[in-house]
Amino acid sequence: MSRWLWLVGAFLAAGIGPIVLAPIDQGLIDSGWFPAGRAGAGFEGVLFAALFAASLARGWRRRLIGIVAAGLIAFFGLWGQRYLLGLSLGMDAAQDSNMTILLVHWTWMVASAGMGAWISRMNPSRGADWAVQLTLTLAAVVVADLLVGALGIDAAVINRVLYYQTVEIEVHEPVASAELLYGLKPGATLGGEGPWGLRTVRVNGWGARAPEYAAARESGVQRTLIFGGSTLYGAGVSNGDTTPGAMDRMLGPAHEVWNFGACAYNTTQSAHLAMSLMAPLSPDRIIIMITNTGRRAFMGGPDHMNADKSAYFDANPYLYIENFPPGPGQSERWHQLGLNFSALYRTMSAWARASQDPDTTFSDRADIDAVAQLEAEASAQNVEVLYVLSPSRGSEIGPSDLGVDAERWLDLNIPERSGDYQQAHPPPKVLSEYATAIVRWLKLRRQDH
Repeated sequence: MSRWLWLVGAFLAAGIGPIVLAPIDQGLIDSGWFPAGRAGAGFEGVLFAALFAASLARGWRRRLIGIVAAGLIAFFGLWGQRYLLGLSLGMDAAQDSNMTILLVHWTWMVASAGMGAWISRMNPSRGADWAVQLTLTLAAVVVADLLVGALGIDAAVINRVLYYQTVEIEVHEPVASAELLYGLKPGATLGGEGPWGLRTVRVNGWGARAPEYAAARESGVQRTLIFGGSTLYGAGVSNGDTTPGAMDRMLGPAHEVWNFGACAYNTTQSAHLAMSLMAPLSPDRIIIMITNTGRRAFMGGPDHMNADKSAYFDANPYLYIENFPPGPGQSERWHQLGLNFSALYRTMSAWARASQDPDTTFSDRADIDAVAQLEAEASAQNVEVLYVLSPSRGSEIGPSDLGVDAERWLDLNIPERSGDYQQAHPPPKVLSEYATAIVRWLKLRRQDH
């Protein structure tokens, strides 16, 4: 059969294949054996690649090898394309996206035909042929990696498995900092019914649930800045019913207490926010409430969950390994390099994260490093740093875990107390109990010093 007839057959397959092969395609999709397609790209491409490879080979044996090799490469390429696009739900069905997907599809099919034809002609005893085949394979992987990145497949898959903060998002917003990721929205307000009755949230110009205190501290006035997660923030209660709000009342007008709690903040985020505010607000002390463990949350809500977060990961590559830690026996260094530079590797790592929940080794390391930085900066500025362990964490962590002095650590956990006392979002009465314990501790420390 003339190679021109094979070539004509290839183009006919591309043209009428969608009609002839559609029932087979749909049957495989319905059976769960093959991912659903987008933009109309289907098995006609596989048939095209196989016939095109046959047109490039000579002799029936070589043609058979080319058909099989090109068909398999095209088949797995189609499966991978559909699977990755299926994972990346952020891809829309707009015409420009469909055209891009079709371009990727047919580029891969032509490349599959070329690789299949080369395999059919290679001499296994010649090292040069193996070198060419290796080069072609590497080139195909590089092209696939570039296409995955260009289509945003890696970013879309990553977005699906990140951890998001979704509590009272009306008063939270994304921030530029690749350490914080989001925070309270300066000047924001929120009212309405909460779990404990009517509540009002007001955020001052500095991003704290506190009165509009002036940045310059008045003479003789003590200033305490408190940082933590939603327990400290006071999800579901009014400003005055939060733990810092209650402390502000108990300590009187000669002592300002600023509530910089943000929902879902972990210790790393709290420490970095504290460092950013130390110089402009000149506090006497900083208190970090230890509440959440694990990786940092990103800003949630429909407007933010599908947003491009590559700028955060570019500025802070540790976010990759914090969210997608290496597996057992995997080199941390090479894993980090793969995450930094390969869209395919990021996609596979995000897919793996979707089916497992690794330990908190790397987020714990980030907590320890952030606390060490905070301690150094606070020491340089002569600011006291104290730590309060929220009852929602039990007593699972202690000062030695973060490398701080035990005398600057208060564990609010009471073993015989349970119920609301150990909830992440307790009622105002319990939050006031926390405030009472912290104020008592502060007064004892003042007497001792």
